Amino acid sequence: MGWSEHHKIVLVYNAPQGCDRGYSLFCNSFGGNYAYLIDIDGRICHQWHSSEGIGYGFLLPNGRLLLRTRSPQESPGPGGAAALLELDRDSNVVWEQRSPLMHLDFERLSNGNTLVLQWAVLPRDVASQVQGGYVSEDHPGQKVGDLITEVTPAGEVAWEWRSWEHLKYEEDIICPMENRRGWTHQNVRNITREEDLVVSFKQISTVGIVDRNSGEFRWK
Repeated sequence: MGWSEHHKIVLVYNAPQGCDRGYSLFCNSFGGNYAYLIDIDGRICHQWHSSEGIGYGFLLPNGRLLLRTRSPQESPGPGGAAALLELDRDSNVVWEQRSPLMHLDFERLSNGNTLVLQWAVLPRDVASQVQGGYVSEDHPGQKVGDLITEVTPAGEVAWEWRSWEHLKYEEDIICPMENRRGWTHQNVRNITREEDLVVSFKQISTVGIVDRNSGEFRWK
C-alpha cells in the first residue's frame, strides 16, 4: 500500500469483482499514533491508539494489535523501537516488552512467546575481523550485529540466536556501498513450517534458513 501527494487521502480505486471482501490493517512505518482497520470501501471500521507511537502493527488471532513503538532517543542502529506493545480493542496495553535495542521485525508464535529482533554490540575480536563496507566520519567506534530472542509472556528469554556466531568472515562481507556500523542489519525474519528461521541481511546481501535446534544455516 502506497501514498501519493497527487491523490486525496480517500479511497482512490475499487474493483469489487476482483477484490477480497476482507479488511485491511495499516499504520505509519515510522510515526503516527494510530493504526486503522478499514473495509473494502475504505471506511474505518476500527482504530487503535498509542501515545508512544505505532510503527509496524500485526493483528493477532484474538483481535488484539501487536505493534512496535517509536525509536528511543538513542539507538545503535536505524529502525529502532523502544518497546513492543499488545493492545486490546480499546487500546489498553495488555502486554509489553521494552528494550532500546529492538529494531524492525517481530512475531507472536503459536506457543504464546514472541520473537524479537534486536541490535547487539559485537565483541571486539569479532568486529575487527569483519570485512567490507566503508567507515563514515560519524562512526561510533563500535559495530553491531543482529540478535533474535524468543521472549515468554513473562518477559523471560526462552531462546536466542546470535547471528555473528554463525557467519563467516571470508564469505559474509559487507557490501562496499554500506556503512561498517553494522555487520548484517537484518530487516525481517519469518518462521518455516518446521519452525526454523528465515532471515534476511541487508548489509551482506544474504537470505538464509537457520535451524532452530543447532543455530546453524541449513541454506544460505
